[in-house]
Amino acid sequence: MSVTVETTLDKTLDDPANRPEFARIATSTAAKASKARRCGARLGQPVRSLGLPVDETEYRPLGTADGTCSGINASQGVSVATETERGGAPYEVCRLADTDLAMRYVLVARFGPYTQEEFADNQEYYGEDVPSPDTPAHARRPGDRTGWTTAKCSDGQALFTLEAADGRGGDEADETGSSSELAYERAALRAFAERSAKAHGCSTPVRS
Repeated sequence: MSVTVETTLDKTLDDPANRPEFARIATSTAAKASKARRCGARLGQPVRSLGLPVDETEYRPLGTADGTCSGINASQGVSVATETERGGAPYEVCRLADTDLAMRYVLVARFGPYTQEEFADNQEYYGEDVPSPDTPAHARRPGDRTGWTTAKCSDGQALFTLEAADGRGGDEADETGSSSELAYERAALRAFAERSAKAHGCSTPVRS
């Protein structure tokens, strides 16, 4: 089970003051749904603050990353990142950019229902060259947009993806996906996946 909060009000996650309110709505809804469906979810403490990088001013040198981007080396024009703390969340994101703050890659870790939802959506809407439960790992190739790997966890399968930013995948990837870039992507995805899986008590991710 997962809960998503959206609003049409004049409030944005760009303002850190608004973030706890969104989180409280989501956690309260999830707690009520868990009780109604007898899920037995373990509830945490009330949310009073919420770190969530959403602005380019929150980029930091990749070498100083100690959260979801930790362990990824700077290379191939990738030098800065935005990240969140790695605290056992079922959905983790690391964004990598160059010195001009142009996005290069987005890495995402999904656990439990988030993995199931991603697989289901891909099977229904996207078809080939996207994460699938039948393909445990896939290194991005020229012409692809996404590379991924998986790991076994107590609550099912975890999915770790690396997506190339616009202009680095799809129709243009044959020109931009050099062998050195693709090697860097594999190393970045491996570092991201291994640390995330370990933090969640999952098995070592599958190597492509």
